Amino acid sequence: MYKNAAKIALLLAGLGVSAIAGAYTVTGTLMADYYSDTNHDPDFEGHCCSDVFYNMVNPTLYNGLPTLNTAYSSNPSNPVVHDIDANRNINWWGRGSDVSNNSHLSYDGSGYTTMLPVALNDIYAPHASGSNDSSAFQTAVYTGWFKTTGTTALTFSLRADDDAFVFLDGHLVQQVGGVHPLPSFADLATDTVGHGWHELEIFYADRHTVDASLDFSINASIPSVQLLSAVPEPETWALLGLGMIGMGWLSQRSKKRADSSDEPALLVS
Repeated sequence: MYKNAAKIALLLAGLGVSAIAGAYTVTGTLMADYYSDTNHDPDFEGHCCSDVFYNMVNPTLYNGLPTLNTAYSSNPSNPVVHDIDANRNINWWGRGSDVSNNSHLSYDGSGYTTMLPVALNDIYAPHASGSNDSSAFQTAVYTGWFKTTGTTALTFSLRADDDAFVFLDGHLVQQVGGVHPLPSFADLATDTVGHGWHELEIFYADRHTVDASLDFSINASIPSVQLLSAVPEPETWALLGLGMIGMGWLSQRSKKRADSSDEPALLVS
């Protein structure tokens, strides 16, 4: 829980835009759930090194998590992913604080923040503040909400060491699966969104010693991603004061993993 006004204020930091080279770079604050996975997990440390896989996960989330694509696992050259359940959920992350899906996984906590564009190096456990990954590997879910005021083309730029999967409104927009070094050049993907609220989720996993990095940015075609004071259902959230919004963030973030209909954890102002 947040203990002071400064931390509460971070929840209200909105996503905005700044003009760069004829496009508009989306900027703001993302919230983070961090997890640690032991090096005894067969999906970690033993897999090095692979190609970048662009077919590793399916186009939509299931129960809040990426699912392993059958096209990936049907290729004998692809490293086996052991941490999947009957629904093919990849369990390198929990659902909020619930990590019962993977006995190797522990919850490092929520309420941490990082800035968009994301430029993170040394993403080591716990909560990306460690000095190395010799005893545990860091995984993370970065989440943000923004609102567009009209139809907008978005360009996503992604580099990662190792796996990173980007979802917008629960639908896959970009993926660089596998255990691999940080590429020299970013992979680009595009999508077009309409007017309204949109949820961004980045699922990241460091799975091998030597580097743990994530670079991610979004450019918008027009300056339609704006700072706002509303939330998707203001008639519900208007009953809450600023203090209650801050105090309630953790429980709302945890519930969102179990129920995709829940309100967003990040409030945009």
